[in-house]
Amino acid sequence: SKAAYTVYLRDSRGNYTGEIIVGDLNIDKTDPTVSVKLNEDNVWDTFLDVISFGAYDRFFNTTQTVKITAKDETDTNAAGNSGVESVSYYVSNVGMSIDTVKALEDSAWTPGTTATFANDNDYVVYTKIADKAGNVTYASSDGFVYDDTKPVIDVSFVNNDASNGKYFKNDRTINVVIT
Repeated sequence: SKAAYTVYLRDSRGNYTGEIIVGDLNIDKTDPTVSVKLNEDNVWDTFLDVISFGAYDRFFNTTQTVKITAKDETDTNAAGNSGVESVSYYVSNVGMSIDTVKALEDSAWTPGTTATFANDNDYVVYTKIADKAGNVTYASSDGFVYDDTKPVIDVSFVNNDASNGKYFKNDRTINVVIT
């Protein structure tokens, strides 16, 4: 909210200055907003208390990019808010509590609005958005998995003694191991 202020100063003897007009001051108590987007199907705008890595649409074998969009109301000049000061992200392979994320050192955060993933791992992207008044918003993606390692299938047989090389009289046990 905007307000104009006039200030008078008084010294220790009780003498007042003339009128000093400070001008318009903005009081910004509104947190910035954020959108964390992983492809067209996965968009988050809050901090998730529970992280899941099991959703079928969040397993990838091609490079993925997370895009972070931050706004503060001043971007549309609607409420006199201060505007976005910084956008940063932190990448983890486990779910974290809001208190743990808030306790991260500033040096742990990466400034920027995009993060690219091309290594086999589980991922969660945490975001920290600050406006020029010092209001801070935290948000997170849900868990997603990047895995481009092809599975290895090993098939072996028990009872390998075929009398003619192709046909077996007895049942055979097949062992299949997938890694």
